[in-house]
Amino acid sequence: MATLTSYTQLDYADTIGHPTTQGTLTTGTSSGVITVGKYRLIHISGKVNTNGANRCALSYTLGNSAATGTTPAPTPTASSPLFLGDEGYIVDTGLYDQINLANIAAYNGAVTIVFSISLVSKF
Repeated sequence: MATLTSYTQLDYADTIGHPTTQGTLTTGTSSGVITVGKYRLIHISGKVNTNGANRCALSYTLGNSAATGTTPAPTPTASSPLFLGDEGYIVDTGLYDQINLANIAAYNGAVTIVFSISLVSKF
């Protein structure tokens, strides 16, 4: 039986503009809607914006722009899914074309988080 393996790499040929692919989230704020495109693999990472501990949690939601649906990515809340930012996370957007990130105080306390989003390809 064969094992399928894929490797992700940066999608240098991307032609979609992404104005908010990196940014800063203060306590209780969100990135706002970031449009990345449908059926994309995106790598998201984040860290506490200090030279100290880097462990943080980023909450996220997915949604659709007016071009692909009628429900934009809502602002994440404490009940939204989350991932540990310093480990990085790959999201397959599937039928969605937007993501919204948030720094929830219940998970991180009063910290500022910096984040980065990269488009990747699967080979």
